[in-house]
Amino acid sequence: MLTLDVECIVVGGGLTGQGHRLVEGATRVIDGWASASDFLASLDLAGRMSLLDDPDFPVAALGASALQAAGRAPAGMEARRG
Repeated sequence: MLTLDVECIVVGGGLTGQGHRLVEGATRVIDGWASASDFLASLDLAGRMSLLDDPDFPVAALGASALQAAGRAPAGMEARRG
């Protein structure tokens, strides 16, 4: 989250089976970090998390294609033609 300065973190796929327990647990950890750091608190990292309702929605594939289209794909994700 800090390295890429993402606007939102979407939890999807099989992780949605953990539901809001997963998001609540992650939020508690992030809030703990934020309570010890004004910088982290200013980023509102916990506020950027959301849970995708549909576990079958291909959010990871859509995110990867959006990065590729924007020219921001991480190393190793170069477009393959063939």
